[in-house]
This record gives sequence, C-alpha cells and structure tokens, in this order.
Amino acid sequence: MKYKFIFFLFIFPFCINAQDIEYAREVIKTLSSEQFHGRGFTNNGEKIAAKYLKEELVKLNVKSFNNNYFQDFNISVNTIPSKISLKIDETELIPGEDYIISNSSGKCKGIFPIKKIDSTFFSDFVLKDYSKTFIVIDKNDFKSEDLKKGYQLIKYTNFIKARGIIDVVNSNTLQTQSKLANNWVNIQIKKEKFDSLSENITIKFKNKFYKKYQTQNVIGYVEGEVDTFILFGAHYDHLGDMGKRAYFPGANDNASGCAMVLNLAKHYVNSDFKPHYSMAFIFFSAEEVGILGSEYFSENPIIPLSKIKFFFNLDMIGTGEEGIKVVNGSVLKKEFEMLVNINEKNNYLEKVSPRGEAMNSDHHYIYQKGVKSVFIYTLGGYSEYHNIYDIESSLKLTKFENLFRLIRDFSDIYR
Repeated sequence: MKYKFIFFLFIFPFCINAQDIEYAREVIKTLSSEQFHGRGFTNNGEKIAAKYLKEELVKLNVKSFNNNYFQDFNISVNTIPSKISLKIDETELIPGEDYIISNSSGKCKGIFPIKKIDSTFFSDFVLKDYSKTFIVIDKNDFKSEDLKKGYQLIKYTNFIKARGIIDVVNSNTLQTQSKLANNWVNIQIKKEKFDSLSENITIKFKNKFYKKYQTQNVIGYVEGEVDTFILFGAHYDHLGDMGKRAYFPGANDNASGCAMVLNLAKHYVNSDFKPHYSMAFIFFSAEEVGILGSEYFSENPIIPLSKIKFFFNLDMIGTGEEGIKVVNGSVLKKEFEMLVNINEKNNYLEKVSPRGEAMNSDHHYIYQKGVKSVFIYTLGGYSEYHNIYDIESSLKLTKFENLFRLIRDFSDIYR
C-alpha cells in the first residue's frame, strides 16, 4: 500500500486538470467590484454576492443539498449607509482615504471640541464628563506600559464617556463589522491628515442597526465514491460600504478564498475520475461580524459533521511569495506532515509553516465540534487589509495555482 501511495503521488500531477487562473481572476474582479458594495450589509451587498456564487455553482453543475444552495440565518448588525461628512477645523477629509468610521459607531451630527490625550490626562478621564468632546489618541505617543494600559482603559472598557474617540494612525484599517451600535463614535484618521493643534471636529452621519438581518451561507457538492466529505470553505462577506463614497473591495479578504473554492469545484466537476470522498464547497456569510456563518453551520449542519472527513478553510490566499501558514497545523500533525511532504516533493511553495489553534476564521467552530480543520492563509507580497486599497488589480496571485495543486493533491490521497 505504501508503494502504491508513492507511485500515485508522483504520477498524479500529470493526469489531472489544472486549475483555471483566469477564472480565478474573473471571480476576484467580480466579487470586489463596486457593484457588490463591499459584500457587506449595506445596499444588499452580501445578497448580491451570494446570488453570484449560487449562479456560479449552477453553471459548474455543482449539486445542491436543499435545491437552492442557500442556508438562511439571522444576525444583528450595525451599518453606516448614509452620506458622511467630516471636517477637522475647516478641512474636509475624504472618507476611506483620510479616515474610517468604525461600524460600531452610532449616529452623530454637530461641531465638537477636540482634546488630545497626554500623560497627565488618564487620571481625570474617568472622573469628568467628556460627553460633548472628541478625545484624540495617538498611540505613537505612548511609550510606557502605564500609558498603554491607560489607552486600553479608555478605548476598550465601559469607561467611555466621550462623544467620540479619534485614533491617529499611520494607515487606515477597519477592523470588523459590528453586532452592536454604540452611543459614541470611533474614528481613525491618518496621521498626515490630522493637525495636533486642531480644535474642532464637524461630523454628520447616520447609522442603521438591524436587529434581525437575514443572510445566508452558500453550499454545494460533487458526489464521490463514498458518502463522506472533504469540505472546502471561504467567507464571502466583507466590510461593505462606508457611507455613499467609500466601499471596501476585499479582493484578498476574501474574494481570493472564494475563487479558490470555485476553482476546486470546477476541477472536481470536470475531473476524468470520480473522487473517493464527496467534495463539498461552502461560502460563509458574516465572518466579519464574528465568524457567525460558520458558527451557524456548526450548530445546524447541512452535512452531518460526523461525515466531514476534513475541512479546508481558505482565507486571504492571494499571495504566497513566502509560503503559507496552516492554523491547527501544530495539533493536526499527521495532516500537516502530509501537506509538507506533498509540497517538498513537488516544490509548490517556499514554505508550509504550522500555527497552533486560533479563533480567527471560519474553521474555529467546526473544529470545536470535532471536525479535523485547518485554516490556510498565504504570506508575503501584500499588505492591504480591511481598507479601500485591497483591490483585484493589486493582487498578484503569485502562488495561487500551486496552492491549488497542494490542496488538490492532499484531498485526493487523504484517507
């Protein structure tokens, strides 16, 4: 059996269909286009994306479990759909480019004084009322551990008494969608766009909070020799629009993962042989709100979890110059070593590196239910993340084809 395995591993790359890099680019370009509104919860962006993914599965002749490919569920989510305007003193700033308003922010309108934090400010912050003031925090000013702790106290605890907080940052990054709508505002402003001597902020925007927003996972499968599945997954949602003038394309995060899952589906539909395991393909919603789509799937599995042999979660895989990181690689040692051995024999990637358990993407809840799961992301060559510059034309897909081959080889020999 061992010799048969080695023989199969060496001849396998020459007898199968290659992945379609042009199709991958088309998928990424489409999903990250302005018409998809950042695949968030403004202007039905995630619903437009879900419809597109369903249509692609239908075109590829991927089968559905429930006749419509959708698994519906409800979430709570806060959005900022309305027009935004923001001035520092008399200077109008550009949304997305110069500043980002956190999705957890509640509506705000007016002119407010600005107060910058310094080392003497922490002691009186929790005692005084700054409900009509915007507090300015520049973490570059915080050198000591005490100051860093003070920053954390102000920013992340219930001691918030300010009308808003301005983070002065080197580059804008919107961290996440939000399940909550706060009664205060959190803004990131690029350092070069903020004068430390500024006195006022003029701001106007409205939020819209959905207590029950219906969204959906998208899922299909290709039948194998046995009624047991290898599951390939990627979240398709992203950060959506911020007002009327800025949207977050999310080419690497995570149109790239969706493109890989569709390429795997295309491969197995068109393969010259029937795979041993059935192959399932799932696109999760609400990852950016707190990995809610995969959590819902883990609690309400369309495929019995006992029938999922292995799960590949693919998130931010548009690069690869420095190899890949495999979350759960240090605990799923057999599977990780298989990936390493396949890679070394075929020289697919610079490096396959392990990482421990982490609650940082859609593998988490499924893994917690006992399904062997890894989360793969690529390394090197790209730094755009959760901003307006994560666009298809900047994404090189340097090792995309070889990562496909690594995942494909593993999936076809894994038992």
